[in-house]
Amino acid sequence: MSVEINQFLKCINEFKFVDLTRVMENNMPTFPSHTKFLLNRWISPGDPAYLNVMLMGDHTGTHFDTPAHFLHDESNPVRILCHEVDPTAMIGRAIKLSFGPFPANNSTISAEDIMQWESDYLNLSEDDIVLFDYGWADKWSLVDENNDYMEAWPGLSENAVDYLIGKKVRAVGTDCASIDSADGDGGKFPGHFGLLFSGILVIENLMNLKPLPNEFIFIGLPLKIKDAGGSPIRALALVSEE
Repeated sequence: MSVEINQFLKCINEFKFVDLTRVMENNMPTFPSHTKFLLNRWISPGDPAYLNVMLMGDHTGTHFDTPAHFLHDESNPVRILCHEVDPTAMIGRAIKLSFGPFPANNSTISAEDIMQWESDYLNLSEDDIVLFDYGWADKWSLVDENNDYMEAWPGLSENAVDYLIGKKVRAVGTDCASIDSADGDGGKFPGHFGLLFSGILVIENLMNLKPLPNEFIFIGLPLKIKDAGGSPIRALALVSEE
């Protein structure tokens, strides 16, 4: 084993891995207009293997959105599809901003809220992966109807999105079903239109953010799906054990 590989493995072993990914399973919450997740046993006579058939949308569970999810102009160079995304695009320094708890009333946070958080803790930098912990992950339930997780969740305001774009961050994530509040901040959907139109990836349905420190390494690996507007990801946090 080379010295470089040995050093890399030694460095990795100094971090704790925290899984930020939702389990994909039947009756999991999905966005109301999206395909429901379904996993059924696939029986093939004469085949001894255990197999399943799976039905789902490309924005199911813990997933990311490409710019193509909302940007439909195919001539726009920012509009990239899932198979065109750099596989390392969601690997980097993550900053977790905690806000709330919020009632189920479509709350939004502002640029001023983010700036105050920076003043209290640390500044966002270019190419950061910014993750918002609203405490909403605790509401997750396998009951897809009348599910508190899917009721009036919080999100970003228009000026918060503009602020993040100005910071030139790489990706923005949330522990809610959408980066926008449930009503899209009055139907404007600034998170999707603003971030994606600026080439900033969006990550949704994260979990286990609450116990993490404010700064860590994030790894989110997308599936390489031809012409998809997003895909499920396996999201991990690497936290220093020092």
